[in-house]
Amino acid sequence: MKSPFPMKLAAISLLLFAAQISQAQQYRNIRNDRFNTVSSGPMGALVVDVAPNATQQQTDKAIADQVRLARQSRATGIQHEIDFLRNQFPWKGKMTAGFGDVVYTRKSGRLVIPTDKVKTRGSDISFVFPISTVANDGGWTQAQQSELVAIKNIMYVALKSVYGDPSWSGSVTVVNDDNTANILSDPNAISGGFYDVAGKNIHFAVYNSTQSKVLGLTQMMAFAFHGPASISYEAWERGMARAATLESVRAALPQLNATFGNGSVDPADPLWSSLDRYEILNQPALGNDRFFPISKLNGVANTNTFPNMIIPRLSMSGSAWLKCSAESPTFFSNFNQAYYAAFALDATTQNSIPKLRGFAQQALGGNIEGESFTTWYPKQFVLDTSVSPGAKLYVQASALRPDTGMDDFAIAVVIFYYQTTFDNNSNADEANLNGTCFPVYWDYTFGNRLFLAAQYERIDIRDGIGTVAPTFFNNIGGDPTLNGQMRIAMDFP
Repeated sequence: MKSPFPMKLAAISLLLFAAQISQAQQYRNIRNDRFNTVSSGPMGALVVDVAPNATQQQTDKAIADQVRLARQSRATGIQHEIDFLRNQFPWKGKMTAGFGDVVYTRKSGRLVIPTDKVKTRGSDISFVFPISTVANDGGWTQAQQSELVAIKNIMYVALKSVYGDPSWSGSVTVVNDDNTANILSDPNAISGGFYDVAGKNIHFAVYNSTQSKVLGLTQMMAFAFHGPASISYEAWERGMARAATLESVRAALPQLNATFGNGSVDPADPLWSSLDRYEILNQPALGNDRFFPISKLNGVANTNTFPNMIIPRLSMSGSAWLKCSAESPTFFSNFNQAYYAAFALDATTQNSIPKLRGFAQQALGGNIEGESFTTWYPKQFVLDTSVSPGAKLYVQASALRPDTGMDDFAIAVVIFYYQTTFDNNSNADEANLNGTCFPVYWDYTFGNRLFLAAQYERIDIRDGIGTVAPTFFNNIGGDPTLNGQMRIAMDFP
């Protein structure tokens, strides 16, 4: 007997097939050596499975649905963490998370890659901001377009001077995601947009602050520069894009101030750069193959399901590459030129940290912080893309300055405590832990233990987070010649 529901059964079968592909072809490390991993594909990107005969409308909806799911799983938690850290630390001024995405579509198990030829130099991208003529057409108002084109005109020149030529030539359409059939608003600028590799589109929302528009759009342009040559690991692709964004903003600051007003963009955003505290924040717990584990798609903020390491990894990944750029201003352009040449011959280059490290060492052209890149690189823990199971402790610390006339110097400390494991599909997972920590304080010589008030000698950690803010007077543990500037050592057993 003929089934009365052939189309429904076919649809269900197609969905199950897509789900099976997604599960079976989840990308992961196929070589898991510390600081020398090799992946099976783009682990730092969102990959959207669509039917081989899917229309563009169906593809757009599938992409929007998956981006929406990813954002919903991250946005509340990231905003909660930003608010929490702002309350704990003396963070002031404008802040934009900018957790933008690179998106691939996949058909029948194969990534859809544009046919544009990757070149080592001489490429140019034109960014198009369409004017809206009807509702939900992805276009912008005239005022919105004029502002974004002004930002693009300033930042494209600056980005090319930092990042070098794009890997390909062509046109990228910047879509207004607040004006599409699949609306993807981003009111708090947690995301900052996404780049669709196959469609060669930047999806951007309507933002209120110039800070969010400039940082977000520049980062998206950096993603577009790599285009089909997007590096598979977030610590490289996302980290380099964020570092190049900050370098470009600094270079273009006079023009940005002249166009949008002094102080409208702050390149010292602590969510983008931690250079002022890099050495204390550079800890092994930063390492992982992904910034956001796959299993945490439904994570809830402030519970043991939300990965608290997102903000530290975002900030530190960009900061590590800023060190390379500070040592050699042509680092990024030299790296990209060498990388594009290798990618044009072998696309799997994007998956290989050993090969990428070779291009970075070549691009640097000398030592960094007084040592070779080969020696320096394994000391930058955010760049460790291997998975190492076990309990991890990460400590964020920042000085709390006393009020005028006071001498109660303090240090705000936030502890993240979590366990790295593997889920049932062999993907790296992170579970927040509970525990109690009894910190031990020392002077900067490690010769004298400091005994503080009782409230500073116990930290209760719940859902992976614990806090303490010990106070040190200027005659405890410091060097008198430094006028009370504290140098304190802390252990967190």
